[in-house]
Amino acid sequence: MPKMKNVSDEALIPLIASSNSVAFKELFNRYWDRLYRRAFGILRDEAAAADLTQNVFMDLWERRGTVFIENVSAYLFQALRYQAAKHIDRMKFPQETLEVLKEYAVPDSIEEELYGKELELRLGASIEALPERCKEIFKMSREQHLSTRQIAEKLNLSEHTVETQIKRALKKLKATVSLLWALLHVI
Repeated sequence: MPKMKNVSDEALIPLIASSNSVAFKELFNRYWDRLYRRAFGILRDEAAAADLTQNVFMDLWERRGTVFIENVSAYLFQALRYQAAKHIDRMKFPQETLEVLKEYAVPDSIEEELYGKELELRLGASIEALPERCKEIFKMSREQHLSTRQIAEKLNLSEHTVETQIKRALKKLKATVSLLWALLHVI
């Protein structure tokens, strides 16, 4: 078996695709620490960061014969972002962070485009989880682009009540925004 230390990341991929466990171990050793640190930076939870990092490598191994990878580093960090988004979704965070991801994410691969679509779906679900009146006002403000005055007139509420409801929605969504914003900057 040849030494793997001098083999480029991209040259390891075909070896891994042919079930070469030595090549996989080399890639694992090269990227484990960086992926773990990034996951920990996002989640601030050692166990969750280790699980996410492990999931990235398990997924790569399971898909080794079917996945096409041009840039190993970009692929692994994108896969980590995907795993982190799934983890955050399981934590039932609110919506607005996913809106930020959707707004700023520019897919440069089919995989990223699918990731963006999944985030969009989860974003919608998070908004739907807001209390009914809060959700209604938030949607009128953000989706219909109505002013506070227009919303107040349509719903027969005071402008202060509308402002308060929007602030409540944003406050509830703030945790999600900051976590998903961190995901945007993972690379």
